[in-house]
Amino acid sequence: MQGFVLYGPFVGEFAWELLWWQGWVRLHSHRSRRRGLVIVACSFRGRSPFYPNADHFIAAEDFNIVGENHSSRAYIADDWDESTFLPPLRLSSGTVSLINHLGARFPGSYKVFAPWRTIKTEDICFGTGLIDHQYVHRKPSSAMQDLHPLHCRRSLGLRVGLSARGIAIFPRYRKTRRPDKNLNEQFYMSLSKLLIGLGFQVFLLGEPSGAYSFDLECNSFVNLVEGVAEDERLDAHINALSQCVYAIGGISGALFFSLYQGVSTIALGTADMLNCFGLSENIRNTPLFAVAIENGDQVVLASIEKIIIGGT
Repeated sequence: MQGFVLYGPFVGEFAWELLWWQGWVRLHSHRSRRRGLVIVACSFRGRSPFYPNADHFIAAEDFNIVGENHSSRAYIADDWDESTFLPPLRLSSGTVSLINHLGARFPGSYKVFAPWRTIKTEDICFGTGLIDHQYVHRKPSSAMQDLHPLHCRRSLGLRVGLSARGIAIFPRYRKTRRPDKNLNEQFYMSLSKLLIGLGFQVFLLGEPSGAYSFDLECNSFVNLVEGVAEDERLDAHINALSQCVYAIGGISGALFFSLYQGVSTIALGTADMLNCFGLSENIRNTPLFAVAIENGDQVVLASIEKIIIGGT
């Protein structure tokens, strides 16, 4: 093969990568394959399960792309369109370094597709020409294929039985971005104990920077927020969800993730927050339950128990 095609770098919101970008890349990369080009995907570290068609996956952090004039999680890709964001005509230095690195490794012609509207410079044309939220609504169903773990099935299987009847908890916690969506840590601990008492295996999922992390002295509780290598965290989460009958958590991209994987999902939030979560109702026709949190923890726990007992 000669030359390469680069998909990325994607340095935006997790939910948009899940619902829009990775599906678009999966469909489009078949064309690049027919042309005999090396397929390279670039995103946050550990996101390789999003790009099963790629010959090579590169972490954006390795080329300092994430830290270049972006916020801590680079929300510049959130709701991009011409009226709210115009991408710079100058490529970031990290992206230039990445392209030069790939050019030396895979000499020949190349093309770059990034999650921006199409723009051109003297020597490169890049961008999809799509607006992300439009693609969410009109993409073909073939773009929403199951994500599969690449590495962690055996290692996780040694910790819990692969036939476990599980429930995933996403204990969302953000210090600065929408802290009003956070519930308290004690609530999630009480929820975990309730579910274990009902006979479920509980998986605590999330990233250390965006989720509470705690441990319970119980074989039916597995904390995958801590103790998982960053390169394998998404992989481990995909594997855990494959064993779950429900996923529960505060409103975040993690709930889109569980819905995408076909796991019945219980969203926790205020009435206003839950009303804004309507997009997820059509994700792969996965059941979505909404539980308002205004009436206090005990009422919320009772509502969750009622849903689970009624569904199992």
